[in-house]
Amino acid sequence: MTLAELLIEKIRSGYVNVNCNLVKCLQSPNCLHEMRALTRDYRILGETIDIYNHLFGYQLMLIVLHCGLEVISGLNVAVASIIIDAANPVYYNLFISNSILLMFSLVSTS
Repeated sequence: MTLAELLIEKIRSGYVNVNCNLVKCLQSPNCLHEMRALTRDYRILGETIDIYNHLFGYQLMLIVLHCGLEVISGLNVAVASIIIDAANPVYYNLFISNSILLMFSLVSTS
């Protein structure tokens, strides 16, 4: 298990734990104790999310921006090849290759 997967699993289990503690707090007559547990779990979850964003935030943003630029570039070449001369085999091959790259970019970001 990689570090990113480990942190994502920790965040997911943190949300499950916070939700369970919130339900307990609403149903418990000893609400003060449950509220303390809820705030502790909420603080730990917030710190975990901050660590994840600190480690991977900029990288994820750059990957999304790069894929967006690849999509725009692929669409630009595809539209330009249709406008210039769609019957020319060079532009036809260029259109097909950029369409394939565009599909790979869209599939990898979803």
